[in-house]
Amino acid sequence: METNVELGGDGLHYALPDKRGRVRVRLLAGMIRASRPWGLVPSLSPALASALAGAAFGAFYSSIRQLSDASSIVRLVLVTGPSTTAVIAWLAGCLQPPRTRT
Repeated sequence: METNVELGGDGLHYALPDKRGRVRVRLLAGMIRASRPWGLVPSLSPALASALAGAAFGAFYSSIRQLSDASSIVRLVLVTGPSTTAVIAWLAGCLQPPRTRT
């Protein structure tokens, strides 16, 4: 990665190589800080509780395992695709900035 330095405003620039990668680390840290991931925890906690409850139910209720063993790969993919899409759409909605009321 290179750091550009403006020289005198004449449109000239000199590229300084960044050998230690500090610019990338600072960029990544800034992107993480700007997205405020700690703000997602309260909104995702009901989903996490539901996922854990569903996983526990599936682990202890043997007919779900038998149903998945009896189903074909195509059927499992057809069930998994829409559910995965729905979760991704819901998460994308959580990542949007809150709307301000006017």
